[in-house]
Amino acid sequence: MRFCARCGFPLEGAMVLLAHNGMLPRYEAAGGETKISARRKGVKQGAMLMLIGAVLVPLLIIFSNFAPGRISTAFEFFAAAAAILCFVGGPLRMFFAALFEEGAPPRQFVMPSS
Repeated sequence: MRFCARCGFPLEGAMVLLAHNGMLPRYEAAGGETKISARRKGVKQGAMLMLIGAVLVPLLIIFSNFAPGRISTAFEFFAAAAAILCFVGGPLRMFFAALFEEGAPPRQFVMPSS
């Protein structure tokens, strides 16, 4: 990497721009396709689980208020189970993904076709 003799600015970016007629190069994933990483997928799954819980639990509670007798008890049980699964499982899924799953592969430089 070369630097400016006066200020020390790295000239790598300027050399790339000059070599490609002022156009910035594209960066792509290693396989050529943009794939979602396992870490991001896990975080999205956890967020979706919490969102589903935010919709499902109030609906089950409303249904339990209007249901007769034993059916009301079943709705209350499912509401409690959904609350535990969604509001505990969602953050745990995001935490697990953030800590233990593999992130996106490093980007590779792709020369633009002329």
